[in-house]
Amino acid sequence: MDWGSVPPLLTVVLASLVALAGAMWAVLKVIRVELAERFDARFDAVDSRFEALIARFDARFDAVDSRFDAVDSRFDAVDSRFDAVDSRFDALDKRVDGVDRRFDELWVDLRALTERVDRIVEGIPPLQPA
Repeated sequence: MDWGSVPPLLTVVLASLVALAGAMWAVLKVIRVELAERFDARFDAVDSRFEALIARFDARFDAVDSRFDAVDSRFDAVDSRFDAVDSRFDALDKRVDGVDRRFDELWVDLRALTERVDRIVEGIPPLQPA
């Protein structure tokens, strides 16, 4: 194509449109960069706030966790005391069972003795007055 045959007004309009498009592109690029920087700055501010909140939350969580650990250790101490008392009760229960068995044996022996005495007394003639 021969550029000489293109009307000069069309060339000016096309050149102006190309220049305008380039200017718009540059403006959009600047706006995009500026918005990105603002967004980054805001994001950094929000991020720093979250980091501060997370640090506070971690400190509170650690405090609560240490309290739970202290309570847990107290429960462990109480649990060991209950275990000691439980073992003492078991020992007492065994002793009571032993005493109960002995009483049962003595009761059986006493019945046998009573029966013997009854048989002996039945076999003895009554006393005669002198």
